[in-house]
Amino acid sequence: MKDVREILKKRPLLFDGGMGTYYKAKPGQECEQANLLDPDGILTVHRAYLEAGADAIKTNTFGLPRMAAAQNPMWEAMADEGWKLAAQAAAKTSAAVFADLGPAPDTEALPAAQIYTALAERFAALGAKNFLFETLSSDAGVAEAAKKIKETVPDAFVLVSFAVLPDGYTREGRHCAELVRSMTACGAVDAVGLNCVSAPGAMRALVQQLGETKLPLAVMPNAGYPVVTRTRVQYQGKPEYFARELARLAAEGVRILGGCCGTTPAHIAALRAALDALPETLPAAPAAAVSTAAKPEVEKDDAFLRKLNSTVLSEHPGFLMIAEESTAWPLVTRPPEIGGLGFNFKWNMGWMNDTLFYTSLDPYFRSYNHDKLTFSMMYAFSENFVLPISHDEVVHGKGSLLNKMPGDYNQKFAGLRTFMGYMMTHPGKKLLFMGCEFGQFIEWDYHKQLDWMLLDYESHRKTKDYIRALNHYYLAHPALWQVEDNWDGFRWLNADDNTRSVITYYRADEKGKKSLVLCNFAASRWEDYRMGVPKAGTYRVALCSEEGQYGGAGFDRETLYRSEEQPLGQWAHSITLDVPPLSCMILESINTEKE
Repeated sequence: MKDVREILKKRPLLFDGGMGTYYKAKPGQECEQANLLDPDGILTVHRAYLEAGADAIKTNTFGLPRMAAAQNPMWEAMADEGWKLAAQAAAKTSAAVFADLGPAPDTEALPAAQIYTALAERFAALGAKNFLFETLSSDAGVAEAAKKIKETVPDAFVLVSFAVLPDGYTREGRHCAELVRSMTACGAVDAVGLNCVSAPGAMRALVQQLGETKLPLAVMPNAGYPVVTRTRVQYQGKPEYFARELARLAAEGVRILGGCCGTTPAHIAALRAALDALPETLPAAPAAAVSTAAKPEVEKDDAFLRKLNSTVLSEHPGFLMIAEESTAWPLVTRPPEIGGLGFNFKWNMGWMNDTLFYTSLDPYFRSYNHDKLTFSMMYAFSENFVLPISHDEVVHGKGSLLNKMPGDYNQKFAGLRTFMGYMMTHPGKKLLFMGCEFGQFIEWDYHKQLDWMLLDYESHRKTKDYIRALNHYYLAHPALWQVEDNWDGFRWLNADDNTRSVITYYRADEKGKKSLVLCNFAASRWEDYRMGVPKAGTYRVALCSEEGQYGGAGFDRETLYRSEEQPLGQWAHSITLDVPPLSCMILESINTEKE
């Protein structure tokens, strides 16, 4: 096994691709569990990337920080087997093995640094000398863990990589240049980089935002942007495109390259060939030396759409041009003059596919698929999106929106109300097909009208009342629609409570006025649930899907919640409240103190 530093002196280091998207895990099984349940399958994937020409492979342990935080009793066994399988695959090669650690929740009770350190120490005991912290949204706990690694393994190589949106910010609102400077200053990190979220071409623009980097720079993009088929999300960026864009970065000084979601052995093989065609010794140029990306070439198919949109919108300024688009084509809603197609909006098929898959699951299995709720915010600002629940989702045997919800009669309605609360408060414009608003049970049939007689039944009538109330609240509160293109309008309060299937976040308008949202997708009631809040003050529930007037079991909106100076994650203050099962609530501050 060659020393990583020796490889970097002569040529770029090539990593493997996206284990989590290439390995086909069984339904309800996380990829890391396959270390124990399907070791031969994981070994086969490792070897495929090595045969493609990878200089380094990652252990199949990306999700372990989250599992360790959730006190999964098998995380240690998964770590041990993950290291063993990767080391076994690389044993007869010169490839390096990196202990792979994804994002860790950061709470007062269990700080991220503690989670990372426990995992790093376990890998170090197994013989690891190379460590990768990847797809991070913040640097919480990383510097502390890196310093601990260096104390234990003085010659360790530590690479830290952040998941950054096309605007240069992570989902927690941290700019990539700030995070790179932070990791450089800590003194225990050997290389920094960017991975996931963006396609190869977009990564080039992100690299330009970094300025000068004193540490070797790593770039590991997705194969392309998510493409939605009937049953799953795929990444259809071609290997030739992937290899061409990353080879350009390598020629300009990026020292570590590889792939994330959707990158298969074919992508790595194409990049290997492209790198081998470059001079053996390349300058370790700072990121600032990467030249400005060339203006996109306009292909014939693009030219028609650009001309169409430019003509329609210039002659009819009030018109809307909306793309029902499910490929990896970038810049669909960006202006033609910068290479975009010029549409006003694009359907967010990824959000639609993920959320409908998630909400159709029995609540017992939702904690294992929590990413389906949160992944959409990794790319939410890359286009001007519409959240579509169209006719195509309630026909052809797919079931009506109400009938997609698991459970008994009452749980189906509760699930529908929760889903609608989540949809109406998520960034993006809304599209809801007729019949969903009052809970039609059967699929849409174009031969006949909707089942209006259902409004004679209380549950359907109250569901319609709930949708009406949501619409009125939405219109009256600019926080839910005014800022949809950057992190000023959305922040997670807690995206990581997968064990209870709860997400909390806030939406903000241009003046900073906020609406806080809590969605409980579990069929369990959570007593004294602690929720982080952005400021100290008193809060009240403005709308709850479990109110009796909307068909719920009842909820007292008169209760006031005074914040406590008890930190939760990144928030210095929090409140406690009782959360009904399968519910969504929107909270507002009555008064808040200055930060």
